[in-house]
Amino acid sequence: DNIITQFLRAIRPQALQLQPAEINQVLNEALQFLGPEIQDRDILLEKRLGQGMPLLQLDSDQIKQAFYNICRNAFQAMQSGGILHVETSQDAEHVKVVFADSGGGIAPENITRIFEPYFTTKSDGNGLGLLIVRRIVRAHGGEVMLESAPGRGLTVTILLPRADRRVRFLEQGDSSKQ
Repeated sequence: DNIITQFLRAIRPQALQLQPAEINQVLNEALQFLGPEIQDRDILLEKRLGQGMPLLQLDSDQIKQAFYNICRNAFQAMQSGGILHVETSQDAEHVKVVFADSGGGIAPENITRIFEPYFTTKSDGNGLGLLIVRRIVRAHGGEVMLESAPGRGLTVTILLPRADRRVRFLEQGDSSKQ
């Protein structure tokens, strides 16, 4: 049932319930939910959260699901006693959320396949977690980037757009009144 549910979440887009949200608050709520698992695995959580982060139009529940999936992958990669570094920042275009773990990393030949359905390097994984992360982030107009080297952990970066950047045209005035 869990595998089928995960598969349906991965392939069936769910309508976003967008509300203004501050990314640090959403991230802290996700990490608080994962707190017992972090303690049980003896993982050191390092947070560096940017100040003055803008409100974003987010479906907070779906973004939290993306954060859970990334963190759980990191926990499994690190086994016990690892370090998970989480950071938020912003620039003129994006809000950035970075998760860097001290696990074994991903081999170069596997990094290009990591978003494929059912691809996993874990004996107990279903290969849908990062596919779901990418679907959620892209539904928000963002992108997911991975950086890894075997033995040096994995860094997952989520870029979310700060604001709607669509061009809006002003209505042309009535030229007969000039």
